[in-house]
Amino acid sequence: MENQKPIRVVVRPSVWQLLRQIGGNLLHWVGGQMLIAFLLTICYAVGFALAGLPWWPLFAIANGFFHLIPMMGAALGLILPFLGWLLLTNGDPYTLLWIVLVYALVQGFEGFYLTPKILGYKLGLKPFLVFLAVVLGSSLFGFLGAFFAAPVMAVAMTIWRWWYNYRSA
Repeated sequence: MENQKPIRVVVRPSVWQLLRQIGGNLLHWVGGQMLIAFLLTICYAVGFALAGLPWWPLFAIANGFFHLIPMMGAALGLILPFLGWLLLTNGDPYTLLWIVLVYALVQGFEGFYLTPKILGYKLGLKPFLVFLAVVLGSSLFGFLGAFFAAPVMAVAMTIWRWWYNYRSA
């Protein structure tokens, strides 16, 4: 048993290059998600501060963090400011209107512009492809499909580009 040699797996250099590109894409996706969460935190902070919501920094940070939870994070993010409005502002209707307006504007900005633009840039995809992947992923596989749609699309495009270049070389 002591004289057994380890099994060596021989992989072509081009396959290692493909795996490095896939790993790089996944790292870019994580970095893009973190950047989006940070920018959303800033948007919520400005909006909640203008709305006059007490403890707005806490609610803004929580909403930025909740962005990382697919689909359910949006609902959780709305519950906290609503509870803050209910408990801290004595039910002022104008503050509630501002909270809902801020939330709708930031969510629209994030869904239609920020996420496709940033993830598209980070992953080397067109923003429309990112948007389409998220819509299809959520339709077919629910919140996990929405969450993993962009990195799966990036990996598929990386494999496609590698295969195309490998065949033409």
